[in-house]
Amino acid sequence: MTLPLKRLLVHGSPVTLAPDEISRSFSRPSGNVDSYFTSGNGGNFIFVVPSLDLVVVFTGSNYNSSLGDQPFTILRDRVLPAVQ
Repeated sequence: MTLPLKRLLVHGSPVTLAPDEISRSFSRPSGNVDSYFTSGNGGNFIFVVPSLDLVVVFTGSNYNSSLGDQPFTILRDRVLPAVQ
């Protein structure tokens, strides 16, 4: 089965996410926001949050470590609360 590509506009530019990217919802006081992300080993992530017109990129070197998941916490606890 082939999954469809997700096509989004971010700052007016088209962004296409392949089917292997994953979606995740984050909770905010003003309501949940949906995001799409792709990741690599060591904590490398690209998050796209279409409803906030936001792209967040993390680079890391926590290879083969659970610390590679820190971008989820940083996005949830630091970045999203700072976005109006």
